[in-house]
Amino acid sequence: MPRWGSNPTLHLEAVEDRPEGTEHGLNSLGGHGMEPSSRRALAEDAGGVRIESGKAREAGRAKGAPMIKIRWIPAVLLTSGLAIAQEPAEQSAAQREYETLVAAYSKESNAAARAQRLFYASEEYTRLTEAGDRDAITKRTAELPQVDRKAHAEAFLAAAKRYEGTDAALPFMLWLLIDSQDPTSMAEAAKMILADHKDSPELLAVARRSYLLSRIPADNGTMFRKALLESPHPLVSAWMRYQDLRTRISSPNASAQEREQAQKTAEQIAAAHPGTLLAKTIMGPRFVEERLKVGMEAPDIVGEDLDRVPFRLSDYRGKVVVLDFWGDW
Repeated sequence: MPRWGSNPTLHLEAVEDRPEGTEHGLNSLGGHGMEPSSRRALAEDAGGVRIESGKAREAGRAKGAPMIKIRWIPAVLLTSGLAIAQEPAEQSAAQREYETLVAAYSKESNAAARAQRLFYASEEYTRLTEAGDRDAITKRTAELPQVDRKAHAEAFLAAAKRYEGTDAALPFMLWLLIDSQDPTSMAEAAKMILADHKDSPELLAVARRSYLLSRIPADNGTMFRKALLESPHPLVSAWMRYQDLRTRISSPNASAQEREQAQKTAEQIAAAHPGTLLAKTIMGPRFVEERLKVGMEAPDIVGEDLDRVPFRLSDYRGKVVVLDFWGDW
């Protein structure tokens, strides 16, 4: 069963964090119709970072301090691919329908985002801002193209119901939970998932986004949390346990002793899942505290430039280096 959505982080982390015993983590990286070797190559790229050195772009560039870019795989490459455990005809139909719906939503979303960017960069917006005319800005913003989220949610829900009871329905339902922002459709999708897919490893996508549970009506939200905690897939339940611990750690009502105990338990979870995004997420704050304070030596970064030539950040010791972290989605 596949996992898709518009959030690029979801897909980047799918390779590293796919639950034990599953074979469809690569498919969430997209590459429709690609050969397995091509999907593996895409997965290997998305599983880490590509580092672009100034050495790779010497031609036409003024000499100076090296520029290093850490480049993430663009989201357009991460549009989901379906790997549905159904008969070929049904798989193909579901895949085509899902891709069509995602494409329609993406087209409308991109158009709305472009219209907003153009307005905010316009002389009209500058003039209204300088005049302090908030009412006019609000009115003009409302006139811009908007995404009809309810209509898209209804289309995804209708498709999910057509495939109800099969693995083919799950991608549509996960889209509803993660991307629709429509409470009615989210509630219906949650109900269907709990009925037919509560033991699916693909619920990792929800476990890693515990905020989604607060958007589901109380009963289904509570049952969903219980299903995630009791998941037969260790990584799914571990993420959910960590989410609960994180809430306790950040609670202003928790005592120092309670926070310390919760952090210790979280680190035990990280130790049980070495090398996963979960472990890195849990241990991240400690790494920042111990390695990223002003005045400390920067951790070494190892990678390849655009010509696939290996290099390390330490190669530039003693020189001024600019690290440019960026994303594209």
